[in-house]
Amino acid sequence: MENAEAAFRDTSPRGLLRVDVHGTLARHFLLPALQEFLEAYPGIQLHMSEGDRLADLVREGIDCVLRVGSPQDSDMIARRVAVLNEVTVASPDYLAKHGVPMSVDALRDGHCMVGFHSSATGGLLPLQFTVHGEIQSLTLPTTLTVSAAESYVAAAGLGLGLIQVPRYHVDAALASGELVEVLPAHPPSSTPVSLLYPSSRQLSPRVRIFIDWVARQFTAC
Repeated sequence: MENAEAAFRDTSPRGLLRVDVHGTLARHFLLPALQEFLEAYPGIQLHMSEGDRLADLVREGIDCVLRVGSPQDSDMIARRVAVLNEVTVASPDYLAKHGVPMSVDALRDGHCMVGFHSSATGGLLPLQFTVHGEIQSLTLPTTLTVSAAESYVAAAGLGLGLIQVPRYHVDAALASGELVEVLPAHPPSSTPVSLLYPSSRQLSPRVRIFIDWVARQFTAC
C-alpha cells in the first residue's frame, strides 16, 4: 500500500497552478467543492485571482481563466463548461412605484435600469429580451451605474432599477421575495461560461485536471 501511495504521489500533478476566475462563479460553483480538489491533488498549489477582464495570460503567467460571455480572443482556446439562464428582476418597492410591466414596450413608459459597466465592451450593457424568438436590446434611463455583480444585485434590491443576471445569482432573493422576476415570458438570452487558456502554451497535466474538474462542478449543479 505504501508503495502504491508513493507511486501515485510521483505521477500526480504537482506545482503552482494560477487561475483567474469570475468572482461570483468562483463563490457559487467552485469554492464549495475546492477542498475536495485540493485533497485529491495535494501536489498542486492553487493561486486563484478574481477578475472580469480577460487577462494577458502569457504575460501575467496565468494558466487559465473562467469567464462568462462569448470569447473574442482568437489567441485563446475556449472550452465551454456551462450555459447560464438569465432573468430580469426588480424589487417589490420598485414595481409598486413604477408598475409591473406586461410587455417589453411597457418598459419605455417610466421604467429605469441599474447600469452595468462592462470591462469587455467599455460601455453599458443593454437589457435583452426574447420577443417572437428574436433578441431585442433595450437601454433604459439610469441613475446608478456599477461595475461589480454584488453592487448590481444590491442596487436592484434597494429599488434603484431593473437588472438582468444569471438566475443562480438571485435564486435566494427570488425565493424570499426580496426580488421579483419581471417579464418571464421574454427572458434574456442565456450566457455561456468558458474556460480559456493560451493556444501558444502546452497544456500541463495540472491545468488539464483543473479544467476537467471545473467542468464537473457546473454539470453537478
